Amino acid sequence: MPLGRAAKPEQIAEAVLFAPSAAGSYLTATTITVDGGRSVYSTGL
Repeated sequence: MPLGRAAKPEQIAEAVLFAPSAAGSYLTATTITVDGGRSVYSTGL
């Protein structure tokens, strides 16, 4: 279920900073969707 609110700027920044960090070092050729669950909910899952 979507969170029902817009993301805070710091929440977007956390996702942006995660990808090039050591914690995100195993990610390759992917899209990180930061939408509060809206895209999962819209697919009916």
